[in-house]
Amino acid sequence: MEVLFLSFVCSLSYLIILCKIFSLKFVCKTQVLWDIVFTFGMPVLFTGTFSGMATAFISGVIFSIITLFLSLLMQPNILARFSFPYGSTQDKDNETTSDSTNPTRSRPCPVCNQSVQV
Repeated sequence: MEVLFLSFVCSLSYLIILCKIFSLKFVCKTQVLWDIVFTFGMPVLFTGTFSGMATAFISGVIFSIITLFLSLLMQPNILARFSFPYGSTQDKDNETTSDSTNPTRSRPCPVCNQSVQV
């Protein structure tokens, strides 16, 4: 169990150091490079014991999973994949519909039916 914990701490600390040196966006764009460097660099650092090699292997897998999730979250149009039942809020045809969030829109008054600025 401590091998998993040490592997997670090792991969997370490597990611934090990379994000301090470079930006998170750059790390996500060059994910494959960092996976290769981390996968081949960690066993060199932990050479000598079986538990060190196991920690290096598991931390490489954890680092790859973390960078995969981060690269998926860093995509700019991640919400564009999902369809919402009420439609898109960025469509041009929504400008003509009644919207309570737009304070400059004029609406008919329900009592006297005159145009009122809301």
